Amino acid sequence: MRHGVLDDASAKTAESLQTLLTSKAASAALAEAGFRPATSETPQAELVPGIPATLPTSAVTLTAPDFGQILRDMQRIVRKQTVLIVVDVSGSMLEPVGAGTRIDVAVKAINDSMAQLPDDARAGLWVFSSDRGKNNRDWEKILGVAELGPAGKAGGERAKLTAAAKSMPSMLRGDTGLYDTILAAYESALADFKEGSESVVIVITDGENDDPTGGLSEKSLVTKLKAAQDDKRPVRLALIGMGPSTDVQTMRRVTGAIGGLTAVAANPADITGVFASAMWTVAKQPQK
Repeated sequence: MRHGVLDDASAKTAESLQTLLTSKAASAALAEAGFRPATSETPQAELVPGIPATLPTSAVTLTAPDFGQILRDMQRIVRKQTVLIVVDVSGSMLEPVGAGTRIDVAVKAINDSMAQLPDDARAGLWVFSSDRGKNNRDWEKILGVAELGPAGKAGGERAKLTAAAKSMPSMLRGDTGLYDTILAAYESALADFKEGSESVVIVITDGENDDPTGGLSEKSLVTKLKAAQDDKRPVRLALIGMGPSTDVQTMRRVTGAIGGLTAVAANPADITGVFASAMWTVAKQPQK
């Protein structure tokens, strides 16, 4: 053991530790815990089920795009999270799911996932249907994006978000102004972008675009989303469908145009897992 310049007492302590760690008892304890012994011999059997006894003899070859994606993923994992959640509150969200409704399971998915975010994460909540504001606006801001802060803090942003999500069942009405809402939420996330934070817009809907006041077409939406993209303010878009009425192919075309993600819970009861996966999945860079 190399211990540098130590006084006699410290040197003796270091030597004693080395003796202990290299003893037969220590080796047996490490082997029992599943660690490979520090010898040049190759074990003849798996020490841990599923872990091979031998290691690869050559390094894995990575392509430049794969390596770049790994670096982006690592960077995103350590960055703070900003999430704008946008939820469909059209009349169809009253459809039953188990003992509750579609909006009930959406509320649970949001609150369960938000509980896993760290205190320095930022989050906000919108709802949408049709004609919810001035000039036939389809969306409504319920809670602006703000740092969540610690759990259990009375009146804190995390508590406000939980309460806001729980209030959504009382807001159900109207049709599904999906396209206008997607663009508005994406533009809002760009305007609210904070350097050093990974920004994502998650839209939950149970149907296709159905805007009685007209609004954007799919083609116009995609064109405007592409034009709004900003490399200096990267915002990911995730569209989550609930149930069989979701227009999955259209959603994939929209998110695919800007490197986003589409996920579908064919059974709305599965929305919690789908939402959590969408929130943490790192999307690949869009094709230029």
